[in-house]
This record gives sequence, C-alpha cells and structure tokens, in this order.
Amino acid sequence: MWGDGGPYARWAAFLEQWSTGAPVDPAGLPALAQADLPPDGWERLGNRLTEAISLRLKDWARALTAGLGVARDEFTVARTLMQARAGLDTVRRLAAHPALPADLRDQLVAIVDSSIKSAQEQLERQVDGMRRARVPQSQVDARLRTIRENSLTAVTAAPAATAQPQPDAWLGASATRRRVIRP
Repeated sequence: MWGDGGPYARWAAFLEQWSTGAPVDPAGLPALAQADLPPDGWERLGNRLTEAISLRLKDWARALTAGLGVARDEFTVARTLMQARAGLDTVRRLAAHPALPADLRDQLVAIVDSSIKSAQEQLERQVDGMRRARVPQSQVDARLRTIRENSLTAVTAAPAATAQPQPDAWLGASATRRRVIRP
C-alpha cells in the first residue's frame, strides 16, 4: 500500500490539473503496469484519461473557433491552424505517454486521431458552406488551400508512441496579435 496514494493518485492529480489547461509537466508521471491497479482501478483511470482528453479537446475547439472567427486573411487563418496543431500535439502526446500501458496508449491515440480527422473534415465542410453562400470562388479556393496546407491531421503523422510529453503554451495563443518592427 502506498502512503501517498501511489501511481493512480499521481496520475489522477495530474489529469485534474492538465484537463483545465494548467501548466503541468507530464514528464514525472510514474509508469503504470497491469499489476499496479485492480481491474476497477484501470477502468477509473481510463475514464479519467478520456474525460481529461475530452475536456482539452473541447477547450482546443473553442480556441480554434475563436481564432478563426477573428481571422481576416489567409495568413491569420494559417497561423491559427498552426497554433491549433500545437494544441493537438499536446493532447496527442499525453494520449501516447510512455508511462501508460501500450494497449491503453493505442486506444487513446486512436480516439485523439479520430477527433483530429473529424475536425479537419469539418473545416473542409465549412469551405463548402462558403461556396453555397456565394463567396467569390477565389476566396473559397484560397481558404481551402490554406486549410489543406496547414492540415490539422499533420499532427497524426508523427509516431505518437515515441513522442515525449511536453507542457503546453498554446492555450489562448490563437487570438494574439503579431507585432511587425520595421527598420
């Protein structure tokens, strides 16, 4: 018996903070083995992980929507998508954390990758909505090109199982303004 609650307690405390976007470092999380927890403990931990990931994906989606909502040109849309990919990378890295058992990692990464693919498809469907709204074809083509060249699914190309988790700095970054200094 662990006096400090053991690996489960450390993961639970981390997930509670991480799910809110708090700047916590996942590098110190303990490795988990099948013998560490009873079956119901694994179920609770799996539920905590999926709930934390779901909360972060919802926050990510809100930040992306807000960033795209204020974007007035293709450069800003591209920058917002790039920042969004950084947020997705953070979520995906936790799903693939090397301290998690391989089967659980695989399941979590599949959930995250499915969400990423769905988000990309939704962005492309929104371009179809621009067409139906009779936005000039040149603007529709430019937006589609921007979305595809800065695809959210590029995050899924990295081998998730070997990714090292890192703390994030992307939350709230999508609405920041750029400062240009000229000589």
